[in-house]
Order: sequence, then structure tokens, then C-alpha cells
Amino acid sequence: MRGLTVATLIVCLGTCACSNKEDTVPGVAAVMATLTPARVEAGGPVLVSYSFTPAAGSTLPADQWVFVHALDAGNELLWTDDHAPPTPTQNWTPGQAITYRRPMFVPRGTPPGDIRIEVGLFSKANGERLPLAGRARGMRSYEVGTAAVVATTNPVVAGDGWHNAETGEGPGPRRRTSDSGSEDILRFPCGRRR
Repeated sequence: MRGLTVATLIVCLGTCACSNKEDTVPGVAAVMATLTPARVEAGGPVLVSYSFTPAAGSTLPADQWVFVHALDAGNELLWTDDHAPPTPTQNWTPGQAITYRRPMFVPRGTPPGDIRIEVGLFSKANGERLPLAGRARGMRSYEVGTAAVVATTNPVVAGDGWHNAETGEGPGPRRRTSDSGSEDILRFPCGRRR
């Protein structure tokens, strides 16, 4: 009987945490962002300009992180870019905007289509998310922008003498090396075809 009670409690807590009900707690800060460019090739960079403006009378907990989720039209998570803001949250002043820019790379294997960027603030210690003022998408996640991922049109072609591109974790650039000691050829387009 005790196991059934614990299982029931876990189900209830999970249902409450995953609910898409509107958050009635006032936001501790307003969040906005812009994405440049609005169309990006898979493997290319997107520059995200963030702005967080703490609400009057709010005091934010120390050392909160920004989560950044890129989702497709079916709400599937494509990649993340969680990071610590350059100004720690305990130093944010009510009414004073905290703005900064940060590049992120679209993973090379991302299929063409529209993506949605959602952000929020959370504690790395316990995962708890803070309520914000913005376009709420549920679970204290806030939509800040969209972009279109397009197929790569300018592939780089490495000729003889080059090693395969290094593989690693994450969506960032890949490095190729050459140690042949002779002339090695690397071909890439100098401009876009129209």
C-alpha cells in the first residue's frame, strides 16, 4: 500500500510540473531577444541579442543560468545553448536592462525548416526555473524568436593532402588539418550563386 501511495504522489507531482497551465506568479524579469540572420544554413552561426529587464522590487537568486532551446515545428528539441549570463543575476538591478550578444551554431545535420528559440532562467543546483514576463510556452519557457534553417549551399571541398574533418561533440565548427608538406588544395565558392 505504501508503494502505491508513493507512486501516486510521483504521478501527481509529474502532472503538476509538466502542466501547460498559465503561470500566475509574477515575472521577476522581462525577456526579449533578436536573432540575426533570420535565415541560416545548417552549420552556420546565428547571433542572438538577449535582453533581460528585472521587474521593479524583484531580487533574483544568485548565479542563475540562461537556458536556450531550439525547437522545430513539432516541438522537438534540436539543440541547446545554456550559459551563464555575463552579469551574474545577483547583480541585476530592477528596471535596468541586462543586454548581451552571443553566437550559437546551427548543428550541421539540422533539417531545413522553421525553428523557434525559447529561453528562461534556471538554477544549475536544483533545475528550478524562474517566472519571467514574455511569450510563455509552458514550464517557464519563453519564446523569443524564430529563424529558418536552409540547406547548405556552399560546401567546402578539400582536395588531396587533407585529413577528414575532426568530429567532436557540439554543433561548432570542424577543423581539418594537413601534414603532407606539399601544396594542398581547398576549394570553396567566393560568392553566392543567384
